[in-house]
Amino acid sequence: ARTESSLLVAVRLRPMLESGGVDILRECDGRMVVVLDPDTHKSYLDEVQNRTKERRYTFDRVFGKESTNQEVFGGTVASLVADVVRGFSATVF
Repeated sequence: ARTESSLLVAVRLRPMLESGGVDILRECDGRMVVVLDPDTHKSYLDEVQNRTKERRYTFDRVFGKESTNQEVFGGTVASLVADVVRGFSATVF
C-alpha cells in the first residue's frame, strides 16, 4: 500500500545529442529507468558470473525523452504554485 508523502522524486530523460554516442537510458512504465552499461569489452565476465549490465532505478515519476516542458511542469510542480501563494513552503530542484 502506498502512503501519501510530501516528497515527489521525478526524473526527465533527455534525448541523445545528434553528435552520437550510445543511448543507454530506457524508461519503463513511467516509474522506472533502466541504465545499460555501454562497456561491451567484458561481456564474457558477465555471462560467466551470471551478471546483468542493467541497473534499475525507481522514481515516483519518469518523464520520457519525448516529454514536453509543459508535461514535466504539470506532472511535478504545477500543483505547488497555489500552495506557495497561500503561504506554504516548497522546494524544487
